[in-house]
Amino acid sequence: MQKNIRRRKNRTKWIVLSVFVVLTVIGAALVLTMSQPKTPKVQDYLRVMHTESIGEYYQNETLVHITYLGFNVTAIVADAHDLMYNVDYGKLTEGQDYTRDLLGKGDTWDLGGVQLTDCYVPFNQTTNTFNMPITLGCYETGSIPEEIILQIPKSQILVLGQG
Repeated sequence: MQKNIRRRKNRTKWIVLSVFVVLTVIGAALVLTMSQPKTPKVQDYLRVMHTESIGEYYQNETLVHITYLGFNVTAIVADAHDLMYNVDYGKLTEGQDYTRDLLGKGDTWDLGGVQLTDCYVPFNQTTNTFNMPITLGCYETGSIPEEIILQIPKSQILVLGQG
């Protein structure tokens, strides 16, 4: 009889100990996942707005050859460090600065006149704009640039040689 009582006590101890270990592991995992800060997306951290571009239309204005791209980047959440951008269509002209060390919260980085070569952007009939993909990133968004679509209305494209 005492042997059965001892076995039950041992079994109960092991069950309680096992439950305690499992709960401890689950608790530690929850604390670790909750304490890691979420990396914001570039679109949530920085605002990108087209200002004005210079280009030439082709194919009944369904394609534009952009030679100068104007846009600005504003830090909307907090300071942004180690910013960089690039264009997905065409190439940046040599010697242009496409990085910035610091952009304070609320400050705007005016990129009015980014010179491009071989940049042809098709017209998007759904948005009624020319959709120019650019990549943009900063340290706070994980230092991996993300693609952002810069929507360029026809009214913001200056065509040289036209009145």
